[in-house]
Amino acid sequence: MICTYTITAIAIVLCTALVRWYLIWKNRRIDLRGRLARRSKDREINFESARNSAEKLDPEKAKAILSWDFDLLRKKLQNGDVSCTDVLRAYQRAALSSTERTNCVCMFVEDAIEIAKSLDEKATTPGYRKPALFGIPVSIKENIRIKNMCSSLGYVQDLNTLTRKNAVLVEQLLHHGAVPFVHTNIPQSLVSYGCSNPIYGATTNPYNSERVPGGSSGGEAALIATGGSLLGIGTDVGGSVRIPSTFCGIAGFKPSSVRFSGTFTPSSTPGRQQIASSEGPMAKSITTCIEYLKVTWSDLFLNDVDPFVPPVTWQEEMFSSQEKLRIGFYTHDGFVTPTPANQRAVLEAKQILEDLGHTVVSFRVPHPEKVFQLFVGGVSTDGGKYLFNKLIQDIVLPECGVHPFMLMPVRVQRLIAKLVSYPRVKALLTSLPATCEDLREVYGSIENYRSAFVTEMMAQNIEALLCPAMVVYPMKKGVPNKLFAGCCYNAIFNLLDFAAGVIPFTKVNEDDEAELASYPENDPWDQLIKSDSKDCVGLPVGVQIAVPPYREELALRLLREIELNRSEATKDDINNDQSL
Repeated sequence: MICTYTITAIAIVLCTALVRWYLIWKNRRIDLRGRLARRSKDREINFESARNSAEKLDPEKAKAILSWDFDLLRKKLQNGDVSCTDVLRAYQRAALSSTERTNCVCMFVEDAIEIAKSLDEKATTPGYRKPALFGIPVSIKENIRIKNMCSSLGYVQDLNTLTRKNAVLVEQLLHHGAVPFVHTNIPQSLVSYGCSNPIYGATTNPYNSERVPGGSSGGEAALIATGGSLLGIGTDVGGSVRIPSTFCGIAGFKPSSVRFSGTFTPSSTPGRQQIASSEGPMAKSITTCIEYLKVTWSDLFLNDVDPFVPPVTWQEEMFSSQEKLRIGFYTHDGFVTPTPANQRAVLEAKQILEDLGHTVVSFRVPHPEKVFQLFVGGVSTDGGKYLFNKLIQDIVLPECGVHPFMLMPVRVQRLIAKLVSYPRVKALLTSLPATCEDLREVYGSIENYRSAFVTEMMAQNIEALLCPAMVVYPMKKGVPNKLFAGCCYNAIFNLLDFAAGVIPFTKVNEDDEAELASYPENDPWDQLIKSDSKDCVGLPVGVQIAVPPYREELALRLLREIELNRSEATKDDINNDQSL
């Protein structure tokens, strides 16, 4: 009898707990969906306000403004040939058009028009000296905080949190006279090179709406590629500037993390030490990125407001040097095989550098099997617990979630790894730290790997590296989260904290498509890459240059040299894309 009563009592307690959990879960879902509905309405009002502002400018005048490249626009603003307000309204019009096509804009910055008007008023003051970026509209990735805006990282639960203070990077833009005017779309959590979240939906690739623009700065890349912005700022912790730039056929640059301040710019996982996020410019041309960075590093503003940023200014001597360099290159890192066009692009860029007098030698990535394992371990920090806890409390669309393995308990992953026969998959399943001791070992291994990598470069007197910008072509929706290792050619430079940049270089052609037939199929990753890379003729392909920290100007020099010396056919292709 006592046993029966005990079992009944336990059953009642369990049922009560289950009902309580369900009610909490249901109420939370109701709250989240309410937040979504309010944000959707706010977004409609926000877009209508931007549309009303844009329509105050004559369409023909807007068309003329939008036809100017970065240098010409900057010159006309400096000379007073056009007002900041008119330029802003022209780009509001362009951004609305871009987002109708690709869904790249989250929200327009409501304070932008007041900032532009204030600049116009200051320009009438006798003796006023216009700052270097006076009146230039700049688009900003959603996770970079702008005062009175929401940086949700795609989490519905964080929608009610308005930012009270600008990120240091935004303050610097304002200091130099720029006008931040839109927040652009990102994947939920930022841990993806897709670009979709339950708040703003999916951003599509400008070249093919069935494919992703890359991530996590995917909204930026799509906006710039379609002419909605001349200059944008993204963040990069595993390729998040470089991958979308490559997928959308634009240029992007990731400085080493020590050259920028990440203050008030939330990352995917707070508290991450060894692998820091870097903020970097994105534009149609690397020349525009260079002009922005020249201004950014023209003074010690960053060091003045954030003493953790070293007082290093623009190194013109390094950038302008005519000295011939010794450059290492590789078309295969020894871990994942790039698709044919990505390998071809490196070989063609190698030829350009050799024709310019540089020495380009083969470089072998040390211990490639360790690179991605260390990256995943270092970037997750706590074994993925922070991400897991954020996602289970939120609305998650199927294409938004992080790789399923990151949601499993670490010990379960390691148990599954023992049953897996594929070495690369096994390495991924054993990468996350389970304890503080595991994390210490990961951090120690990252330090050792950095030393080994730089030692190898120094032993060969290599000053820079040329390699693929990406493993794959723009992928179909939902595929990136199934191929986490697809970012390995980018993530290695976050692991090393090297500076790295990409430029649009070529497009997939019929020969590349035919060569795909011989692509290896050693495991599910290879099979997925091969199947997803079919029917990609005409999609953009980039190349990547990387250098150690504090040598950003060297990488920018090489990227510009390649950009200026691409074949005429390639230049025509890139130029034709300006009307995307």
